[in-house]
Amino acid sequence: MIKLLFGILGLAAVSGHTTSLCTGMAKSNPNMITVLIGTYHGTTRTPGTIWLGNIADSIGSGPFGPGCKVGIGWNTNVANSESTCKSKCGSMRTGSGRLFIPSDFQMNCYRQDTGAKSPSSNVIMLGPVPRTALYTCFRTLNVVVNFLVAIENQKAGIYSFKWTGVNYDLMQGGSMTPCTTIESKQHYISIDVSDGGEKCQGAPNPVSGATDMSKCAG
Repeated sequence: MIKLLFGILGLAAVSGHTTSLCTGMAKSNPNMITVLIGTYHGTTRTPGTIWLGNIADSIGSGPFGPGCKVGIGWNTNVANSESTCKSKCGSMRTGSGRLFIPSDFQMNCYRQDTGAKSPSSNVIMLGPVPRTALYTCFRTLNVVVNFLVAIENQKAGIYSFKWTGVNYDLMQGGSMTPCTTIESKQHYISIDVSDGGEKCQGAPNPVSGATDMSKCAG
């Protein structure tokens, strides 16, 4: 069973409104994914339970935590929100001692990908939004707190996200998926995981003696 890392703090499970879903990775934290769930409540309204993992491997579950106060306006884009998360949450560590959000952290935030084929009616396919797009999926409320979860020893693949206890007073809330589907659906996201290596600098070199397929007949 996969182990979710929630940091050193232990927080009580109480409902809270979800306003954003983002993930991020860093070269300095190879094979680790950090998940950021934004809410417009303070740390006293910690969300409930999250189920998270690579669908080809295993799914882990546990309570949310810890909460990091960020105070990001609802009309802030992803790039600027990333900078705020680094400055506000950059010192927070997982239970294994790794930083949730190191200085080379790169963040993606998600909305429903209507062009992706879902494997079932109960699964919502999500895709990353441009870095110039709005950070939140709740278009009138700020992100007051990000709750952080990390998973280690990961590889690229399709990841499943599902959680409960995040729509306080039965308010479904939000203006777009995943905010509007948090309590009722499973969410799939394709994630490429950093292995700590260098970025590719173009196409690979040709292999000596390889056949030129353009000259083949038929």
